[in-house]
Amino acid sequence: WGFGSNDAGQLSPSGAAIWAAPAPLNFSGLPEPWSVTQLAGGRFHSLVLTAAGKVCSWGSNARGQLGRPVQLAASSPSVCFDLVDGFGLPVRAVAIAAGDEHSLAVSEDGELYTWGRGSGASGGTADVYSPIKPFASVPAADGIFVRTVSGGGAHSLVTTARGDVWSWGDNYRGQLGLGCAQAGTGPTTPAPVTVAAQGVISFWHEQPAVYPTHGVPLNISAGCPACANALNVADAYRT
Repeated sequence: WGFGSNDAGQLSPSGAAIWAAPAPLNFSGLPEPWSVTQLAGGRFHSLVLTAAGKVCSWGSNARGQLGRPVQLAASSPSVCFDLVDGFGLPVRAVAIAAGDEHSLAVSEDGELYTWGRGSGASGGTADVYSPIKPFASVPAADGIFVRTVSGGGAHSLVTTARGDVWSWGDNYRGQLGLGCAQAGTGPTTPAPVTVAAQGVISFWHEQPAVYPTHGVPLNISAGCPACANALNVADAYRT
């Protein structure tokens, strides 16, 4: 079911521009097994994860957020694809998330895949039209097993099996936890900053938050040496 804005076909490629009341989405074309296990909504696009581990996307593809060539824009949820490993073989996706104009997914072997608007997908400026592995070029991330993903307006967060949280993208409201805020700055490759408490992470648009699971105060020790050089600043939280 869905409701809200449909001006970019993010609910359905046809129908009213605004769905003021919940209405069922048409998943009749999904590959078998067709059952949906997760949903994620961006500003102009939508994602579902199927029981078969496929990612399905529809709505606007202006920044590559559907994970397909730019000429393929609004479509039905029946357009689905597999994540692909380093050998070109399909792998199952187990988690998805959507930012405003970018998308994220985690494979069953804990690898992160992103696509869409450059800042949220990779921390760079170029938009990404096919899934990439943004951690592949980060030596410190070697062997990391990603558990969960979240996408903000133009930034992203992930949690790992070690209890780390990584962030990258725009930092104009301090949403990366660098200890400062400056328009247009953000790391192109993630590296750790600690949060001295166990917790879970969430965010709303530009404002990530870590909620302690044991009722202890959070002590965020995020140094930010030279915001002007923030592309090289450590950006990950530890929970």
